[in-house]
Amino acid sequence: MAQIARSLAHSGTPRTQLLSIQYLRGLAALSVLVTHALQWPLAEMNVVLLKTGRLGVDVFFVISGFIITTIAGDGRFNPKEFLVRRGFRILPAYWAATFLITILAIAIPAQFRTTIPTTEGLIKSLLFIPSLEPKAPLLLLGWSLNFEVF
Repeated sequence: MAQIARSLAHSGTPRTQLLSIQYLRGLAALSVLVTHALQWPLAEMNVVLLKTGRLGVDVFFVISGFIITTIAGDGRFNPKEFLVRRGFRILPAYWAATFLITILAIAIPAQFRTTIPTTEGLIKSLLFIPSLEPKAPLLLLGWSLNFEVF
């Protein structure tokens, strides 16, 4: 986060304004975390928790988009260069986590309520193609990357 703050300081926008946005983004992420932590043990969906989590997701995405465009620099934006850098940064970890969840779901299926890995589901997960049958992404958090790729 400190590296982002340093990068933001060079964008021409006052550093304190951007740090306050980072704090808001942190609160949004925290609201999602709290929603997941409180919702998981409940037998039924809690609408208030669900709305709190969704609001946190929306705020987080809007702020992240703003920060990404701010730190992109003052020059011309090159979408291809951005996507290549983002891919090298995110894909290895996402693919590793997807393979890990697939292996665990095969090895100990009783620990996974809805993750039933299939070859097609794994391929769709790795290629960011959402699907209900077979389930994809296998790694639940992959839904946010599906939106980003879309």
